[in-house]
Amino acid sequence: MDVYLCEKPSQGRDLARVLGVSQRGDGYLHDGAGRHVTWAVGHLLSEFEPQDYDERYKRWSLNDLPIIPDQWKQKVSYHARDQFKAVSGLLKSASRVIIATDLDREGESIARSIIDRVGFRGEILRLKLRALDEHSIRQALKDICPGTETESLYQAAMSRSHADWLVGMNLTRAYTVLAGQMNVAEVFSIGRVQSPTIKLVVDRDAKIANFSPSPFYEIKASFEVQNGMLVAKWVAPENVLDPEGRCVNRPLCDQLAAALPGRKAVIESAEVKPSKESAPLPFSLSRLQQACSKQLGLSAKEVLTVAQALYEKHKVSSYPRSDCSYLPESQHAEVPEVLQAIMLNDPESAGMVNGASAEMKSRAFNDSKISAHHAIIPTRGSADVSRMTEDERNVYRIICRQFVAQFYAPHQFDRTHIIVECGGQRFEAKGKTTRKAGWRVLFSGAAAEEKDDAKGEDEAEQQQLPAVKHGEPSVCRGAEVDSKTTRPPPHFTDATLIGAMENVARYTDDQKIKRVLAETAGLGTEATRSDTIEGAIQRGYLARDKTVIKSTNKARAMISMAPPAVTSPVMTGLWEQQLSAIANGQARRQDFERQIIKWMSDVIHSIQGDASAILQRSSGALAPLVAPTHPCPVCQGTMVLRYSKPRAATKTSPAREGGPFWACKNAECKATRPDDNGAPGSRGNGGSGSGQKAKGVIGPKNAMKGSGYKCPECQGPMKKRSSGTGNEFWGCMSYPACKGTRKGRTKKATN
Repeated sequence: MDVYLCEKPSQGRDLARVLGVSQRGDGYLHDGAGRHVTWAVGHLLSEFEPQDYDERYKRWSLNDLPIIPDQWKQKVSYHARDQFKAVSGLLKSASRVIIATDLDREGESIARSIIDRVGFRGEILRLKLRALDEHSIRQALKDICPGTETESLYQAAMSRSHADWLVGMNLTRAYTVLAGQMNVAEVFSIGRVQSPTIKLVVDRDAKIANFSPSPFYEIKASFEVQNGMLVAKWVAPENVLDPEGRCVNRPLCDQLAAALPGRKAVIESAEVKPSKESAPLPFSLSRLQQACSKQLGLSAKEVLTVAQALYEKHKVSSYPRSDCSYLPESQHAEVPEVLQAIMLNDPESAGMVNGASAEMKSRAFNDSKISAHHAIIPTRGSADVSRMTEDERNVYRIICRQFVAQFYAPHQFDRTHIIVECGGQRFEAKGKTTRKAGWRVLFSGAAAEEKDDAKGEDEAEQQQLPAVKHGEPSVCRGAEVDSKTTRPPPHFTDATLIGAMENVARYTDDQKIKRVLAETAGLGTEATRSDTIEGAIQRGYLARDKTVIKSTNKARAMISMAPPAVTSPVMTGLWEQQLSAIANGQARRQDFERQIIKWMSDVIHSIQGDASAILQRSSGALAPLVAPTHPCPVCQGTMVLRYSKPRAATKTSPAREGGPFWACKNAECKATRPDDNGAPGSRGNGGSGSGQKAKGVIGPKNAMKGSGYKCPECQGPMKKRSSGTGNEFWGCMSYPACKGTRKGRTKKATN
């Protein structure tokens, strides 16, 4: 019996349709002849929590750290019990398993963790799906490979998971407990990718806050030549420049500008250099997120959601979580059909497609540059763009335009560089004259500006200059002093923060560190960067202010407490190098994890030994977060504000919303009170026990009220929500602690 193991129900249905497998089972499809298609619902298994290993870890204590499992264990996720039962039942009877999850670390981990848990010992094969349209699936089915080719991805995924667990569980507890000693009732989540990302924003905001503007000056002069006029900037000599290369001497500039008009000049040099510019490569996920953020104002998370819908729902684009901007050379044969599909799906693109030459083979087609996935491109899938949401339609068109540009001629232009000598001073003019627009005809407005910004070209460098020759006489017809002021760096946006995470090497001046970081993929992966940003926002570290992202008091407090080893991208960069080596079969998972355990133990011991010094150093940053206090009504001690975590419903206890409450610091009292507008309320446990009844308790019997649905993950109440793409769905009221969803009135959760 063959079992095809997919990542999601929708993916399973797409594969089953091509295989001709249509008979329904409980959590799978089959053909009655030994072929079964089943699926996970994301991760069916999750890592043990510390308290799952030992109940003493329910209480957070600095003395219990570091927590290092002797043997890593996983448990079946509560929401996935039924599907895990279905999958494991099939695997126990299977002779072959064909892994059909996403072709990356996480996809491999989702499948193999189940296979290992069940103890499957049969043949394992790998289906390399890069898109979900019928043609792509059929091509993948012709090229099924042995599972050994991708098993190393699983090893890398588990290494990453264990490293993240060790960092998160230990350092989050350490710094939360430390801050609690100063009466700060915040959970300081620490992550190997999250924390360096937050530091990027904290450092940028500090530069902006501490920035002191200073004036500087430029001289622009107009020169008459035989074929017209040109405007050139003064090239100030070294002795009048400040350390940043700017002239700050206004009287000198005024004097020179006043003396220039009417003076004779001469063309000292004139260089015209013919140039070509190839079309920009197709998108990786990070580059797509940056482009859509700038052109459409979408967040990185929204772009990923839309790209996922184009891939899974509409099947008109390839796998979105790609870090690659290149295409297999063999795929060039499919170009005519892809171009035809673009026109049929979106008639407005007809002009764009008609100008393309399918025979042209751009630099994008390069087998040596292909990673696990190729670039994000349109597929031959059929869909009506009028039935897409506005965001889906716009993102699809951006993906198509970038792909179609590969089949346009290069942009041809002349770069002109002119030096004018006048009154013993040199003036410089740069220009750019288009000879053949080529692929640039596809880009206008925000898209064109984005391309020029990426090349660092300003308006002056785009001017069309008259033809001049060496030694040609000229006359200055006017000059003016342009007064400018230095500006602070801009706040991060989704686009620029994604770019900073991707190219983190540029944010250090240490050349050794820069080399290390330049050899890695940056902070996080294409698939996780948007989640990292959103997670930091949900945890109160970052905040969106319209289109910009800023750090909070909590972020600054965390960065002040944590050592550079935790917040520097260097550690993450080194780890990513090793994870890539594991994924490529060049390093062993066991060696990497031993290194992480030693590093973690050293950091924890350092925190334990320097606790007082850390708090003293961070006192200023922690001060805005210090919780208020009130007298305890039971023992007259001190009550402080705490925050309870949301709790999912179980068979024996109802769901509970998280929220603030007051707790007595006296360990013998343990009195609690609900929060009443910043003060202890009248209701409570009277001083014996561990807490008050949380507000918003909804038991299993009442969970259906209002929504008609129980959460498939926690069995708690649900309410109608709207996605970033405008689609309505039922979402758990305990979000973000619980992310269960339902669509319509289906029996099981969908993805």
